[in-house]
Amino acid sequence: MKTYKAKKKIKSWMLIASMILPVALFFFGQNTFIEKPFILLPVLSPFLLLLWAYLDTSYAIEKK
Repeated sequence: MKTYKAKKKIKSWMLIASMILPVALFFFGQNTFIEKPFILLPVLSPFLLLLWAYLDTSYAIEKK
């Protein structure tokens, strides 16, 4: 079985766009997010999922 890296079809703009919202929210409400940083987790989850798919996607071909 041979494993190959997948072609990176996720555009870099998707990663950047999904990261802008949490950063903007943090700077607009710094006091709230410094006191309770776990509030950012739901907003960061799309970025983390896209990053995971971008870095860790692969496929394998099995010979019969």
